[in-house]
Amino acid sequence: MANRIFIQDNFNTGLIYSFPLTKDPMIEIESQFTSISETFPAVGDLINTGTQVIAGASGGISEGVMKLKNMFDLKRWTKTEPLRFTCDLQLFTKKDSEADVHDKANFIMNYVILSRDTEGKFIVPGVSLASLGDFQASNMKMMSSRAKLVSVWIPGILYVPQAIIEKVQPTFSRELTEKGFPLWAELNVNIESVFPANSDFFDTKNVYGGFSGSWMLAGMSSLAKGE
Repeated sequence: MANRIFIQDNFNTGLIYSFPLTKDPMIEIESQFTSISETFPAVGDLINTGTQVIAGASGGISEGVMKLKNMFDLKRWTKTEPLRFTCDLQLFTKKDSEADVHDKANFIMNYVILSRDTEGKFIVPGVSLASLGDFQASNMKMMSSRAKLVSVWIPGILYVPQAIIEKVQPTFSRELTEKGFPLWAELNVNIESVFPANSDFFDTKNVYGGFSGSWMLAGMSSLAKGE
């Protein structure tokens, strides 16, 4: 059984869209580390110079000096980057090429580009200054209908409650249906979490407990149908 990715529209409708994964999703998680010597280069240079002088004069380095140098060279955490992953989504015409291909592709692409609101103004992708006030620092959540964010679930792998679609490379079939829409489309999609990666993204037991009924129904329904 092939896995799927579920993407929730947190900006407009709240609907959950299901896409088959045609390739294994590539996930990137990373933290940055630096040493005290790199943070304070003058101190690091002084210790290195002193160590070299002692070694040159005595032909050796004492245990105390070596411990001091190792302590200053020890890497320490500075920050954790947001989770990033790339996936390929394929859309095929099942019943209606407009709904099955055109509308689903536009849903993904509109999260990357400028789109108009009901007043005709352009809305920027991701988080804007206008939506920063909706950020809840206490629980690291962005609860806003003014930010173009999605929630992403890949069953058994990850759940990211707030994410940005950074890049989409769409390929559309040259064949059209009778309605005048592409027969199929393939989207190469880059997604990044809004906040730094953490273990909750991969805690599938906690994920199931935290899902709303709509997530479970959408997921189980698609898997049961073998879509």
